[in-house]
Amino acid sequence: MSVDGLSGLQANFNKLLRQTDIKCKEKFKDVCEDLVGKAINLAPVDTGDLRGSGHVSYKGDFEANIGFNEPYAIKQHEHTEYNHPQGGQAKYLEQPFRENIDSYIKYIAKEIENING
Repeated sequence: MSVDGLSGLQANFNKLLRQTDIKCKEKFKDVCEDLVGKAINLAPVDTGDLRGSGHVSYKGDFEANIGFNEPYAIKQHEHTEYNHPQGGQAKYLEQPFRENIDSYIKYIAKEIENING
């Protein structure tokens, strides 16, 4: 038994899934790049090495590691009592993530809505 048009429907559905996947991957990378940029701008400054070590590395389509490579990065991030006379702050990665998570989700969701028309 076959249903007329079912193969066409399946082909259109598969095309939509591919488009959604591609666009969501692009938007996910946009979000990651935006977050690391915000974190770099908030990282404490002494020599500039900490800010210079900010990076994003992608582990899969929707998995990324955003961080800083200097050995003291975690201490600078976690110790809110540290003074940063040359600028920057503690929680330099956590704060922009918390402040922007809703807008990041909306940004990706909007792309899905645009694809679906």
